[in-house]
Amino acid sequence: MRRDNISLRKLVADGFYKEALSLFSHLHSSSSSPTLHSFTFPTLFKACAKLRLPSHTQTLHAHLHKTGFHADPYATSALTAAYSATPRHFPDALKVFDEMPQPNVASLNAALSGFSLNGRSGEAIRVFQRIGLGPLRPNSVTIACMLGVPHVGVDHVALVHCCALKLGVEFDVYVATSLVTAYSKCEELVSATKVLEELPVKSVVSYNAFITGLLRNGVLHLVLDVFREMMREVRLDCKLNSVTLVSVLSACGSLQSVRLGMQVHGLIVKLEVDDGVMVVTALVDMYSKCGFWHSAYDVFTGAEGDSRNLITWNSMVAGMMLNKESERAVDMFRRLESEELKPDSATWNSMINGFAQQGVCGEAFKFIYVTAWKRNTWVCFKN
Repeated sequence: MRRDNISLRKLVADGFYKEALSLFSHLHSSSSSPTLHSFTFPTLFKACAKLRLPSHTQTLHAHLHKTGFHADPYATSALTAAYSATPRHFPDALKVFDEMPQPNVASLNAALSGFSLNGRSGEAIRVFQRIGLGPLRPNSVTIACMLGVPHVGVDHVALVHCCALKLGVEFDVYVATSLVTAYSKCEELVSATKVLEELPVKSVVSYNAFITGLLRNGVLHLVLDVFREMMREVRLDCKLNSVTLVSVLSACGSLQSVRLGMQVHGLIVKLEVDDGVMVVTALVDMYSKCGFWHSAYDVFTGAEGDSRNLITWNSMVAGMMLNKESERAVDMFRRLESEELKPDSATWNSMINGFAQQGVCGEAFKFIYVTAWKRNTWVCFKN
């Protein structure tokens, strides 16, 4: 069985989850049923979690009890994570955690992560509160998980922040980033700013979280100010990435700050930032909103392969309409279809709203008739 365990672990490590479970089923159904070890289960539970297969998880859970390994902390931690991967089985995950005689930090974090990622705030908070009833000491991962719990108020964030201070993990990059994000979601930008300013070493990740929070709260001028500060920060642990630049381009477009937008475009070229869909679409959107549709079109036509998808096309169509280039927008619409892309609601809304804003209702009806009704496609719109 030692060789089989090695095979199972290698399959899971390489991402062959189905194959690992199939191998286990084959071994278990053979005449010479394998001897199960405690370290077999975490590997198999990980495969179940990745594939979201609760039926397999339940079967392995039964084997766990049958073999007497149900008290093993590593096996039960993996079991908690596997049940947490599917919303229907959150009660099972909670039950496994509650029945642990001595839960460890790994099992705690597995439960919290599953609940947080799936929006189960109540369960996550209940598990976190249980920490106070025992000697279990949470770590930075625990704090980051609790800060990621959705649909909570600033009181919850402040409480978890206090826990981070007490544990001495407030400067951990993941904790600090999670704090900035959590405070921003609660519209507590003063607290988010304080967290960022108190960091002894600021990272691109923490700056990105702050800029994203400012953008979410509509404080666009501050986005540009923070970006300039970020550019002056000599201790950044790595260079700017696409997340930073896309956020700044969004602010530039909304503020029609084409000068800074062009500088960001220059940085993208200079730093050889991956010009994927996000970056290309952000550039098209920025130039269009600033009235430079020619530049937007140059970026669009220069994008190739995976750097251009329906979202990019929609942005270009909307940009043409925004700049009152309705004929070019119609042409873009035709080309979109010729590339075997199917227009979605965003595409139609851009076209119809664009015609309406330009006051050319006749053109709008003509467009709808030719492109929609003749193809048995119904478009819902209102005046």
